[in-house]
Amino acid sequence: MSNYSQKKWLSIAIALNIIISLGHYLHNMAFLPEYREPSWITPALIDSLWLAMTPFSILGYVFFCRNRLLLSYSFLYLYCGLSLLVLGHYAITPIWTLSLEINAIIWAEAIAALILAAYTFSLQRRSRYNVTTS
Repeated sequence: MSNYSQKKWLSIAIALNIIISLGHYLHNMAFLPEYREPSWITPALIDSLWLAMTPFSILGYVFFCRNRLLLSYSFLYLYCGLSLLVLGHYAITPIWTLSLEINAIIWAEAIAALILAAYTFSLQRRSRYNVTTS
């Protein structure tokens, strides 16, 4: 796979993650009582969490484009890990007490993060293989 193709697919995976996570965070802020969160979780906290985690995905892409692969993979894995914290909803509220819509939004974000992590891993393996065989 060419470097251009890798960048294209990475940008698509990152964009998908940002769009899905933004949708989840906006839904969470708009329908916070339906998520049955503790009172200390506020729309402002939700907003700040999204604003804090999203730049890691963008930095991962920028560093990938600059061939700073260790930094790129580190930022992308960090973003994926933070995005997977969405499953923490189930530590607070049992899955069966949330609506199908909320569960679908939570799982969409988690699955998107896993896809990005898997693609990042494949890029990392490919870059290691290319380094050791050249």
